[in-house]
Amino acid sequence: MPSHIFTRLGLWEDSIASNLAARRAAQEEGDVGEALHAMDYLTYAYLQLGRFAEAEAIVPEAARTTSLPAADFKFGYAVNAMPVRLAMERADWSATAALQPRAGSTPQVAAIVHWARSVGYAREGNPKKAAYDLAQLAQCRDTLQATNEYWATQTSILEQQARAWVAFAEGRREQAIALMRAAADTEDAVE
Repeated sequence: MPSHIFTRLGLWEDSIASNLAARRAAQEEGDVGEALHAMDYLTYAYLQLGRFAEAEAIVPEAARTTSLPAADFKFGYAVNAMPVRLAMERADWSATAALQPRAGSTPQVAAIVHWARSVGYAREGNPKKAAYDLAQLAQCRDTLQATNEYWATQTSILEQQARAWVAFAEGRREQAIALMRAAADTEDAVE
């Protein structure tokens, strides 16, 4: 999927073209998971160009896909990540509060939603409301530590970021900066 490269390089028009082709090919092959993966990247590319209406059209299309369970990684990740991307990239903090992980989502996927909700509450000035989602992030991380070090680390990064935004919203600026630096350092150290 060349869009992985285009995304890393910020070549959004190329990413869009690649993802449209990948989605079409996956649909022709009947590969729902790959079609959703392309739709997720397509959503992100549209958002980076401010093409919100096109991104908004993809999210409900993906949500209507019911042929795969949320425990299937490609499906679960896409249907959870796309609404998160839409809300976060538009700084729509009230929309983040309405997000819910798809029933049956794996911990690493549910963590994305809890991260968005935590950050959203902090950004809208209600950091105390983030407590539940911060606890859920910690639970996801703890669950993954026993089975999947990579995703445990990724979830830990999300948790550090969310805690940084909460600390910032509560006026603990130095702690927020320290937490965000720790998250960035951890992220820099993984593939």
